[in-house]
Amino acid sequence: KIYQLGLPCLQCLAALVARNWVMGDEDDEDESCPLCMQTLDETDISFFACPCNYQVCLFCVHYIVEQMNGKCPACRQDYVESQFRYDASRAKSFREKQAEKKKGVNKKDDKSREEQERDMRARHAEKLKGRSGRRDLAEVRVVQRNVVHVIGLTTNVAKEEILKSPEFFAQYGKLQRVTVSKAPVQSKFHSDKSVPIYSAYLTFEKPEEAHVAIQAVDGFAVDGHTLRANFGTTKYCRKFLEGEKCERKDCNFLHKLVDESAEKGKGKD
Repeated sequence: KIYQLGLPCLQCLAALVARNWVMGDEDDEDESCPLCMQTLDETDISFFACPCNYQVCLFCVHYIVEQMNGKCPACRQDYVESQFRYDASRAKSFREKQAEKKKGVNKKDDKSREEQERDMRARHAEKLKGRSGRRDLAEVRVVQRNVVHVIGLTTNVAKEEILKSPEFFAQYGKLQRVTVSKAPVQSKFHSDKSVPIYSAYLTFEKPEEAHVAIQAVDGFAVDGHTLRANFGTTKYCRKFLEGEKCERKDCNFLHKLVDESAEKGKGKD
């Protein structure tokens, strides 16, 4: 740490890392402060406290000025705030370099996902080969652990804005999507009147949030009707199974293969 270094150590370090004097260093490794060894961020890398262009991070400059002799560790000139310089081109170069790195990481991630997809497809194909009757993936339902399917909603509460409110399902976690059935799924008689009953799918950000919501809501009565809740299920998008791109932004079906453990067998449309 800085406070453990005496002046001679600062000079030694300055000599050892003379490569940092060069402003246009194109090394693939992230540049770091020669004193504290922390990686230089966008502000640090574009900041020069001394005319000799020897570069240390802002924290170390502040420490040298406030706690030590206020001199550049390399050339021994006094740090003068009016001579502090900011090089916008270095900041731009830093941003471009970081963007290229991120692009490279994304490419690796995409490749990894493609490999995983191929492996899952291979497992599905191998599983289907050993069966007398080939199962059509279009008929398979898949359990979604972050989706809650609730039935028993009356007209008063079967509204997206109500279900998303903190008084209802938002208290269990962050909701990404709420879809309420457009037509009643069934009708029940209450006080000699037919009451329409709706269902809804609620997509949470995390599976554990959906689990808590199910535990809290299943069997709970609202407007005199008992709610039933369970994990939601869905099917594979037919466009995906046919190898085509699905253009529907609101498509609720799956567009990637999942592990067989999540499959629930055949379902009906």
